[in-house]
Amino acid sequence: MILKKYLNDDDKQDKSKHKPKITHEIDARKSRWSDGATSKHIIEKHDTKTNSVTHQVENKNGKIIHQHQTHVRKHGTKIQFNDNWANYPSIGD
Repeated sequence: MILKKYLNDDDKQDKSKHKPKITHEIDARKSRWSDGATSKHIIEKHDTKTNSVTHQVENKNGKIIHQHQTHVRKHGTKIQFNDNWANYPSIGD
């Protein structure tokens, strides 16, 4: 006779208690564009895995004129979600 162990609710809760350490790294372009704008990537990591990459461009006055967030899925595929679900909504082209 083969016995199978089924998870009860307590076992499921124990596995879901791990909360990843969330970090944000900023990789800024070293020089300005010819119009004075700056560009940077904000890399969000959960533990050591990249969760999303946001590209931002600010004009010389510091206003964000372009922005989009790309999420990295479990197997490395990339997706852009609806702005209502993103930390950084799309701006510009």
